[in-house]
Amino acid sequence: MLELGRGDRACLYISATGSCTLPTIRAHSISRNAALSRVARKGHVYQPNANPFRLLKNFGRITYELVGIGNASVFTGFCSTHDALIFRPIDQEELTPTQEQAFLLHYRALCRELYVKRASLSTNEVMRDADRGKSIYAQRHIQEFVTVRNLGIKAALRELEQEKEECDRMLLTKEYKDFRGCAIRFATAPTLACAGLTQPMYDFAGSVLQEMSDVDKQLSRLSFTLLPTETGGLASFGWLKDSDAVCAAFITSFLSLSDESKSNGIVQFIFDSFENHVAQPDWWERLSDDLKSEISLRLLNWADPSIPVDTAALIPGGRHYADWKPENASWF
Repeated sequence: MLELGRGDRACLYISATGSCTLPTIRAHSISRNAALSRVARKGHVYQPNANPFRLLKNFGRITYELVGIGNASVFTGFCSTHDALIFRPIDQEELTPTQEQAFLLHYRALCRELYVKRASLSTNEVMRDADRGKSIYAQRHIQEFVTVRNLGIKAALRELEQEKEECDRMLLTKEYKDFRGCAIRFATAPTLACAGLTQPMYDFAGSVLQEMSDVDKQLSRLSFTLLPTETGGLASFGWLKDSDAVCAAFITSFLSLSDESKSNGIVQFIFDSFENHVAQPDWWERLSDDLKSEISLRLLNWADPSIPVDTAALIPGGRHYADWKPENASWF
């Protein structure tokens, strides 16, 4: 299992006086006590292996592995002091969620994405040596893959660094007027847990929201967290005000789904957009091989430039994945 951020162990906390210099820990981007333990079976969950070397070996196909919750969703992004201090309201308090809790869920997803991208730059260059001994065709494929991926990582890093600066100010001042969000409660516990950041290109009706090809325009970003709670489950979407037009339209399209379709829509959204998720073992093992293959392939949608983007990927179809019984939605 790839340990994200292994080569850059620096706490991401920025105070009014400067950066933190304390050693980092293997922190969970999905809370261990509040979420992972509720999804686990005998302390284990299924998690996708997004190791880039594994991806090359499997021709871009992501595989799932049963891992202990101590190793699930970890990244070395914070020291023990600041991990406990910053995220106490979402790790040790009941999720209402308040606006502060919704912001912290967004902040954690953002920091995890930033840390992964930073580590990916060095990892990506190492992948250039993976073409040794391969055919000319394979060497060309690997070098093109690495070059395109490198450009994408650098562009994403610039935007993520800028957003983190804005969120750092909110964290220090506890003023969230530039943060937007929407939280949906479920009556039953979800069989998945997730925390990640994405750029929604299309919505749950198949409408295109923004174009990846528009390189002169900064794309809107949206965080998403799905957690089991003491009373059921919580799905939390978060974004900054500059992304309001795209993200609000995306959430509105989700809320327009029938209650019977919302759980299936979220499952499709997770597999379409986030590698940082875990699955309850009994749920995953009960899925047919066809369903496992279908939803696993969703992880390749608009992630592999050689595969045409399916803008209808989030439209709930005839497949049934889950029914977590949505209750209500709150906007921030």
